[in-house]
Amino acid sequence: MGDWMYYIAVMQLKDIAERVYFAEEVHKSKKLSDFIQRSLLTSRTESIAEYLIQQPQRLFNSMIVGVYGGEPEWLEMNIEEQNTLNFPLSQQGLLGFLKLSGEETLFALDGQHRLAGIKKATEQKSLFAQIGEEEISVIFVGHKKTAEGFERTRRLFTTLNRYAKPVTQAEIIALDEDNLAAIIARGLVENHELFNEERLSFSKSSSIPKTDTNCFTTILTIYKVADLLLPTYLSQTQRPKIKWVKFKKIRPSNEIITESSDYMYSFWNMLVEFFPALTEYLQYDQSKEDRAAKFRHRDGGHILFRPAGLLAYVRAIKKAIEADWRLEDIFSRLSKIETNIAQVPWKGLLWQSGSERMLTRPENRKLAERLVLYMIGFDLSKVKTTPEELRKEYASVLNKETNEVTLPSQLII
Repeated sequence: MGDWMYYIAVMQLKDIAERVYFAEEVHKSKKLSDFIQRSLLTSRTESIAEYLIQQPQRLFNSMIVGVYGGEPEWLEMNIEEQNTLNFPLSQQGLLGFLKLSGEETLFALDGQHRLAGIKKATEQKSLFAQIGEEEISVIFVGHKKTAEGFERTRRLFTTLNRYAKPVTQAEIIALDEDNLAAIIARGLVENHELFNEERLSFSKSSSIPKTDTNCFTTILTIYKVADLLLPTYLSQTQRPKIKWVKFKKIRPSNEIITESSDYMYSFWNMLVEFFPALTEYLQYDQSKEDRAAKFRHRDGGHILFRPAGLLAYVRAIKKAIEADWRLEDIFSRLSKIETNIAQVPWKGLLWQSGSERMLTRPENRKLAERLVLYMIGFDLSKVKTTPEELRKEYASVLNKETNEVTLPSQLII
């Protein structure tokens, strides 16, 4: 392809771990080589190793390996003489064996994190022994240790890695069959009346465009809600505490999927039950245009119809659940606090009236979560703050002096 000649073959994982090195040969500078090595020592390496050992449906795409030194030899099959399978003669020269003497140096040009994961997996010798003989596809390209050769190989290295894009969150939600939050989000979209296609935005962004006057929320928001609440739920259901990031990489049992789905379904049902605006929204005919216009408009609207507002509530709910509050009690209290984002305390915190837009800076999101907790009577010491500190934080976000602001009313239970 282009001016590259390449060979596609397979190698066993144990041989990859032993014989393939990182792309340090791309640079003469030892510091640059070390920099490449350090960039691979991340949690991603460990997660790939765990994927190899724990995921029975494991599969890697091809690794591209540079070769120099030694005496690689191409042993071509003569199709014309042994054409019992009726191969087209136009493919002459494409089948054969690539013979390496063992003196060659092999280094990964593309697939360095996979290589690091394979090498990491070898540390668990008894487990790796079970998969060491498995094979992955390898694409071999030649490399010459000349100034021109280094430049040519560096260009290939950077090109391959420049155009490699990580999987987007939207793609995870749509396709991931291991990530529990993605599985649950898809189930909700298919089965919950609040999220049928006319009521849900499939935007790749978490925010809802100003022109959207129909949808309640976005599919990314549904995923984020599940991603926030499910680890807490699973940790409280008499199971060993889980490391959520790792847990999402291995498909859970059908029992856990069913229980988690029921839990999230109940969560959304309860949200509708305690907030009349959602009940009213659901009562509109599905063919009605602008059915969300009453609840999300240029003057603000209902906080739950804004993804940033909904997520502020959910983060507060998560903290309350972790403090052993009953979900029904949490919703009962939440239903009594201000929901109009153009009113205090949301004005200037989550909603900017002049520009008619949401404020989503990290400090605003964090403060919104804490104000929700304060308003429903939560013990702020559990989130390492006090009412006075909260007031100072509130004044800072509003760009006012502390004595110019007061905290919103707190529910008396």
